[in-house]
Amino acid sequence: MSDRSQVESLLRAAARDIKAVQLIGAASDLDEIIGFHTQQAAEKLLKAWIAFKGRSYPITHNIDHLLNALARSGETVERFRPLAEYTPFAVRYRYDATIEALDRTKAMSRLTALLEHVRGLLAATD
Repeated sequence: MSDRSQVESLLRAAARDIKAVQLIGAASDLDEIIGFHTQQAAEKLLKAWIAFKGRSYPITHNIDHLLNALARSGETVERFRPLAEYTPFAVRYRYDATIEALDRTKAMSRLTALLEHVRGLLAATD
């Protein structure tokens, strides 16, 4: 059984990170910050999904590890695998800003798809 309050809390936190991506998105020289919030939103959304399934999520910033945890529980996650490219933004790129330009439109599209999926899961239980 899922912990609805934990799921909702993680969804709210992810929404704040998504808002940060949107607000900072116009700044051309802040890819590492936008990438950080993209990674954080994806991480929180995946942890919300795991919590929705009634499982404990691993303490990690690694998007692949979270996707693998969902896959092991029988969830179909392949369309969200591209989010794993944001994992380095959790730590490494915050201190080493030598990164290629971030495709912000693609990042927002991927986050939006995951957000809608997790919200859909929650809405289906209402």
